[in-house]
Amino acid sequence: MRALFDPVNGIGVGFLRNPMGASDLARYNYSYDDLPSGQTDPSLAHFSISHDLADVIPLSQQAKALNPNLKVMAVPWSAPGWMKDNGKFTNRGWLQSQYYGTYAQYFVKFIQASQAAGLHIDFVSAQNEPTCCGSDDTNYGSMNWNGSGLDTFSKNNLLPAFHAAGLDTKLLVLDYNWGNYNDLGSVPMGDAALRADSLFGGIAWHGYGGDVSQQTTIHNQFPNTDAYDTEHSGGTWIGATSRTRT
Repeated sequence: MRALFDPVNGIGVGFLRNPMGASDLARYNYSYDDLPSGQTDPSLAHFSISHDLADVIPLSQQAKALNPNLKVMAVPWSAPGWMKDNGKFTNRGWLQSQYYGTYAQYFVKFIQASQAAGLHIDFVSAQNEPTCCGSDDTNYGSMNWNGSGLDTFSKNNLLPAFHAAGLDTKLLVLDYNWGNYNDLGSVPMGDAALRADSLFGGIAWHGYGGDVSQQTTIHNQFPNTDAYDTEHSGGTWIGATSRTRT
């Protein structure tokens, strides 16, 4: 931890991205409001971040203690299965529009519970890699979005819920590859009302597909929008990692 986060005796990592629920690297799949098949919880009465209290939050707090300037981002791989049309945390599926408001409150409750436990959440995105990955993937959480859905949810549900709750957490759009900007990134970025919201934080990029010059193109189009590189790694799904940059 010291080697990672201490700016004097380590490399001083200053940005931490935590999953909201299980990610593709989690030991098992979970959300913060899991229910037996066929049950729903529109009031989020069963919501709990108890999973994170065991290690995610304590380790994040340790990182923050080592580097007080650390910023923390949180992002879901999927909504709880009962909110989706396929009823599963996995296998993509779409968030049902009837639960847009509930899902916005899910974010609010997560941020409030994390901050009550001593971890401030500086940024969120609405979804890690919208549409990823294959519909037959049963191993980890995933969920479908399109650009208009992301824009509608972000502008009409998520950010208004943050404002109503008095939160200062900011939203980053896209959170996906350069090659996935069309629709998934371009629609929310093209919404002037969304960009004008005081809780709009910028755009988040991943480095697995497309051309990195897309970042320059979008910066030139929206020069006042902050850009973050939020996920890069090597693996069989990417060729020369030297093409990614920080």
